[in-house]
Amino acid sequence: MRGRLIILLAGLALASPAAAQTEDEALAALEEALPGTLVNNPLEVNWNVYGEGASGRVAKADVAGGTAFRVKVKRPAADAWRISAAAPVQGGVEAGDVVLIAVWARAEKMDPDQDRAEADMRLQETSEPWTALASRLVPLSEDWQLHYLNGTAQKAYAPGEIGMSFNVGGLRQTVEIGQYYVMNMGQNADPAGLPSGSVTP
Repeated sequence: MRGRLIILLAGLALASPAAAQTEDEALAALEEALPGTLVNNPLEVNWNVYGEGASGRVAKADVAGGTAFRVKVKRPAADAWRISAAAPVQGGVEAGDVVLIAVWARAEKMDPDQDRAEADMRLQETSEPWTALASRLVPLSEDWQLHYLNGTAQKAYAPGEIGMSFNVGGLRQTVEIGQYYVMNMGQNADPAGLPSGSVTP
């Protein structure tokens, strides 16, 4: 399943939707193709930026869906979480559910005085204490990559109680975030058999 999913999602970056295909039809096709239960709408670009010294906007991009959310960190913060981009997850999960997340992201611009760009990618609670169901510090290249992480819910969450967060405030950088896919793989999934790391299509 690991290899099949990587090929499927990587193919989305190269595919262009048919002109007559509605968003509902495109979303239904995604839900049919992806494993588990899709609990967010990858077709919506619905990110918001929080924190001082940063700005965000939707930009055209050579990635699945044709657009990305661009976050520019002008002044790094003391902690990465002080500047973040957040987006909703429409569905809920039950305690014990294994959740797989795949996100298209890249560094649109790195500061020449730095040797890296990175983001703390999290699926987390949308209110205090902001507990993460899954998290991973993701190194970003200037090429589009598909970044994976997974985790197991320790308790049940209703729709709206969890969301995606990209903590990017630790470095001066411009990050682009493309479509993201949050898949509930159920309670019998083996996390060791799921895709991990970052993949360049």
